[in-house]
Amino acid sequence: MPKTTKNKAQRKTKASSPKRKAKPIEPVTPQYVPENASVVMALHDVIKVVKMIESHDKLTAFTRAIKNKGAEVRIPAQTVNLVKDFVATKGLHTNAVGKRIVNARKKTPEDTMFRTGSVTAAAADDGDPNQCVMGRVERG
Repeated sequence: MPKTTKNKAQRKTKASSPKRKAKPIEPVTPQYVPENASVVMALHDVIKVVKMIESHDKLTAFTRAIKNKGAEVRIPAQTVNLVKDFVATKGLHTNAVGKRIVNARKKTPEDTMFRTGSVTAAAADDGDPNQCVMGRVERG
């Protein structure tokens, strides 16, 4: 039995059928975390958030915004060491960022990311574990 094919006019009409209109994005109000509270989140979930932002081509804007606001995170030593081991064993230490990850070590308080708090910060310590400064080892 011969194979039937559509002619150009039939294919064109089907291809040029009107597409669905995109639904408008409705505004939403986020549920904020109280000012002096913190959230414990798995590292893989943080990576998923960053990948989602990147997939929508907003990573540059996000990076700029968090840098301008001075956003900070606290990373436990166990997680830092796990990342260091992963970077070293997978051969990622040849990259500029990988070198910084693997080779970062305690040097002097002025030029290292592993600083203990200053005297004023130590004196002002009220025991709240949610207060931290990015890149400083606390009670370490």
